[in-house]
Amino acid sequence: SVPVTTLIVGYFIVGNVYQTALFVAFFILLPLALLPQPFVPSVLHSWMAWSVLKYFSMKLVIEDMDQSWMMEKNTPSQRIMVAPPHGVFPYGNMLAIIAWPQAFGYAFRGLASSAALRPPIFKQVFRSMGVVDASRKVARATLENGESIGISTGGVAEVFETNADDECILLKERIGVIKLAI
Repeated sequence: SVPVTTLIVGYFIVGNVYQTALFVAFFILLPLALLPQPFVPSVLHSWMAWSVLKYFSMKLVIEDMDQSWMMEKNTPSQRIMVAPPHGVFPYGNMLAIIAWPQAFGYAFRGLASSAALRPPIFKQVFRSMGVVDASRKVARATLENGESIGISTGGVAEVFETNADDECILLKERIGVIKLAI
């Protein structure tokens, strides 16, 4: 394994485990930072995805479902799903991205801020799940490509309004999603 090999090489060959670990980390993280990660729909049906849903006890509850919408199951179309509130780390939104194809037969593309899609490892995980940049241009292109999108309308600003006592949803100034839907 990489940690054991790094320890052995660092201690016996290089003479400095710390420098060897930094060197290995640099060459592992550099490709992750530079290489794009494609959307791999099978990731949403993998053992890891099931394990994440099981760990968080994810359950999808739909009340008062219109029967005509149910008839469209397994028929992907352009939909905009909204999932407020955002939260510091939107676990619920990520879990919805994983659970949706298992419940409805097709995936949707989650939207995330550009900053969330930059760090190595996070970028790879999000991109492999189908997450795309939350810019208007990318969201519109995704919809025009015939795919559905999921968004937290309040975005990062909503994180600062929510606290331990109140869950706040910012909608008044968030008309971009409405314009996108029209």
